[in-house]
Amino acid sequence: MAFKTFRVKSDIYSQPDKEGNSKVIRKGMITKIELDTNSIRMVEEVVNSKGQISRTSCNLNTYDNINIRVYEKYEECVKLVRSFRIIGFGRK
Repeated sequence: MAFKTFRVKSDIYSQPDKEGNSKVIRKGMITKIELDTNSIRMVEEVVNSKGQISRTSCNLNTYDNINIRVYEKYEECVKLVRSFRIIGFGRK
């Protein structure tokens, strides 16, 4: 298992009131998550509303069907997915 720390944007919500509604306290806060690089199934480039490809972020899709937008270059994430070592059979 190989783990890597990624930066993601997240929102902080208040505790729900009597009606079950919660308010956004802070929006778009950059936090860090630790993700197993062996569980990444697909890396996807992010396209903004103007049709330009983002150079600072990409989407990761894991084998658990979780989609995460991370603030890491697309090329760096692809290297993580493809970086595995093949060990030969019958070696002593």
